[in-house]
Amino acid sequence: MIDEFQDRTETNTPQAKGLTAWCTTLRDEECRELRDVLSGVVFTFNLSDSVDQIDHYGSQLLQLFETFDEDTFAADPESFGWGGIKLAVGFHRDDDPMVLDATLVLLEDIFIENGVEFVVYRETGLVSDEEGNKVGKHRIKEIFESHEWSGIDIEDKTPRERKTEDVCRSLLTDEELNLNEIISKIAKARLDTSELQTDEEKEAHAQKMVNSIMEYLG
Repeated sequence: MIDEFQDRTETNTPQAKGLTAWCTTLRDEECRELRDVLSGVVFTFNLSDSVDQIDHYGSQLLQLFETFDEDTFAADPESFGWGGIKLAVGFHRDDDPMVLDATLVLLEDIFIENGVEFVVYRETGLVSDEEGNKVGKHRIKEIFESHEWSGIDIEDKTPRERKTEDVCRSLLTDEELNLNEIISKIAKARLDTSELQTDEEKEAHAQKMVNSIMEYLG
């Protein structure tokens, strides 16, 4: 879900009030089902916005995340609150004046106080800062890759590991496992090996059949 708020200049303009209205709507009970399936909120804004305006963003996001926490506590009183991504990304346009480092520190403090991570997005070749922490789009990618997304099963097992799990599951449950083919391969290997003359030939053939069985399992 993507919503956009344009022409944010002053907190009292109709356009600037769009974020307040959006957060208020999302906090409403009618949006409870929507909140239940959201795994994160990424808020983007222009770094050219005033500090007062950005402070307003932070306070609105805080109220929104408090509602997410209330929902989580209602479902699980022993939880630590909503575990979704809370991210604010400040964009710097090419025609905008450079933002002072002191201002960036102030903005970071604003979002941290409201429980939101702040990332500055610039099109540069910089990957990490002096302390080795990812910055910019690389930090955003790191956040998304490290987050435990609900309802998503990331497959990182090899084909052999998956087949081994299938075999083990079949042995422990009533699930049917085609053992006939494996048994046939072993029987044929024994028969073929017995007809060979030298130990070297037998060992080579046995290794070939082992590989064939492992390929079937993998």
